[in-house]
Amino acid sequence: MLRAVKLSLKFATVAKQAQIRALLQRYRACVNRYIEAVWNRGGTLDKLTADLVPCGHLTFRQRGHALKQALAIVSATKASQKAIGAPCTCPAFRGGMTISRQLAELQSAKSGEYDYWLRLSTLSPGNRISIPVKSTKVLNKWLSVPLAKLKSGCTISEHNGNLYAIVWVVLPDLPVKESGKDLGIDIGMNKLLALSNRKFLGKRTLEICEKVRRRKPGSRGRRRAHEERRHYFGEVVNEIDFTQFRMI
Repeated sequence: MLRAVKLSLKFATVAKQAQIRALLQRYRACVNRYIEAVWNRGGTLDKLTADLVPCGHLTFRQRGHALKQALAIVSATKASQKAIGAPCTCPAFRGGMTISRQLAELQSAKSGEYDYWLRLSTLSPGNRISIPVKSTKVLNKWLSVPLAKLKSGCTISEHNGNLYAIVWVVLPDLPVKESGKDLGIDIGMNKLLALSNRKFLGKRTLEICEKVRRRKPGSRGRRRAHEERRHYFGEVVNEIDFTQFRMI
């Protein structure tokens, strides 16, 4: 089981943030060129497909990660459009840069005010920058689970002008809980969750969804409304004490 955690890169210097943004811009451009190249002709994670797009400012390893991400996007897009019966249209990539520990590694800080250091490859071959990172309550929560550990690699992204590293915590598979009460859950619009014990959770669901609908698509207000809805749904689900019920 994986849990994603967002870590801020705001403690990086201005110069290092500029290097990250330059890398992210070049990486996105490379992913989009690969998407266009393999959309109709197809391709695999090999040198022949990799050579369809010149290295440009990226290293060979960075270009390989871009190709891998492009192939995954093309495969997922075609499968989704086939499932809903919609005509296939070539997607445009504007997301984060998902890379392995070969390009980015989160290391524990031995001392000081920071908890981790992110060692990230840049557009300069052989030159890695070190970015100080502070932990979060969410990351500490998941890492406190017995046998939990950080998964190697991360996703570098930018949202509203802020840079983030998204890391994953690998949680052990818990045994199925066979004791406890049964609980039925139904999802609705006026109230997010209706429970079989006659409790209703998420009574502001319709109000928050209407707020999202009223915001202009693509606007900052729309993004903030989406974020509010996501947080609200999480808070509602956390109101259920699942330790009292058996898992089926």
